[in-house]
Amino acid sequence: MKTMLFLTAMVLSATIPGVFAGDSTARLAYGLYEVEMTACRNNLMALNGFLRAYAQANNGRLPEGNNFDGLRKLGPFGANFNHFVCRANKFKKARDNSALSEDNCPFLYFGGLNLEAALKTSPNIPLMADKPGGRHVNVLFVDGRVEALPPPTTKRKISNCRDLIDALHNKYQYSPEVLEMLRLKAGAIDNAK
Repeated sequence: MKTMLFLTAMVLSATIPGVFAGDSTARLAYGLYEVEMTACRNNLMALNGFLRAYAQANNGRLPEGNNFDGLRKLGPFGANFNHFVCRANKFKKARDNSALSEDNCPFLYFGGLNLEAALKTSPNIPLMADKPGGRHVNVLFVDGRVEALPPPTTKRKISNCRDLIDALHNKYQYSPEVLEMLRLKAGAIDNAK
């Protein structure tokens, strides 16, 4: 009897689209999205550890240079090509450390900050984020936390670094000085593309 019910369910699901598969397909897609988002978040958290090790060895200063130009300096502190992966973004994964480049780095990096001074100014200053254009944007802040900015919670699509800073400013209301500094960095990152 159980076999007959199973076979009937299989036939119905194959012949009438959406009867059984609709909910499970949506759940599967959402589950994959969550896995991808978690993997990106975990890599940002790992890179945060390397950034802090770098700062500790360099009088509190984080690597100079934005994006991969600054992040490449984390190699001696343990960062490798496996940390530069975010499957939710459409970047090819590097096959080894020598293949890492700006083109396959899925993260933005706001380089050159003094970590201690930034923490005193605001814990909501971003250090890194997923490059815009994916299904979500995870942001690593100077206090070490990672937050996701899913598209439904933003007023407009985040398509570049300036949009990211504007979305964060809407949420955290940066002081004029911090906002100006972040917009200058965002402009430099956007113009370097």
